[in-house]
Amino acid sequence: MSDIVSKTLYPKIEVYKGLLPDHKKIFEIIKSTESLTEEDKDSGEHYFNPWYQWSAFGLYSSTKHKDAVKDHLGKSETFDNEYWAAETVFDAYNVALDHYIEKYNVELPKDCELGSSSFCKYHTNVDTLKNNLTMQFHTDFKQTEKDMPGNQFFITCTVYINDDYEGGEIEFYVDGEFVPAYKPEAGDIMVFPSGEPYYHGVRTATQGNKYLIRNFMFYPYEGSEEWLKMFMEEI
Repeated sequence: MSDIVSKTLYPKIEVYKGLLPDHKKIFEIIKSTESLTEEDKDSGEHYFNPWYQWSAFGLYSSTKHKDAVKDHLGKSETFDNEYWAAETVFDAYNVALDHYIEKYNVELPKDCELGSSSFCKYHTNVDTLKNNLTMQFHTDFKQTEKDMPGNQFFITCTVYINDDYEGGEIEFYVDGEFVPAYKPEAGDIMVFPSGEPYYHGVRTATQGNKYLIRNFMFYPYEGSEEWLKMFMEEI
């Protein structure tokens, strides 16, 4: 792993460079899927699903389950291109994560694994609270669900596939300290802990649309004793 290039923004916030040399092609393929309709969803011509509303931020898409559509490979150039783009990103995630886990000696929870990707697009000039943040400071680990059973986010991985927009920097707030805002470059892969104290916000893109691909390493959680006891009492 000695040839891997990364930039440390802050301890445990790592930006990987050069793991996606085909990021321009990947961007064009992903962007082309924005026109997909519900009719396209079941056509067999596409690996991507249609794009849907992503809160007030923008739009997002996902891919079909790989095992359910693997027999479509080789039958459509469009399908094959979309499959290639998604899988190339997934493979790059794994390279970055392997390096990150080794560098920071991360102890993974039992059965922790990388999930499926979300392909996201920010709308321009979304600034609801008039504070130059489209996404307010938060952690990806949902504190309100920390005691509930289900999958819990552990490590956040984000791929940036374009940088032809203004604004849109990511900014971290860790242990009472603001980390200098970072404007991602196309092809960057950012890896950081999903939970406290790694709060992060996204500044408003003022010109052009920011695209990114999100993924998480998650682990199954059975629920806290207190939550399970309360649940059993309620039923």
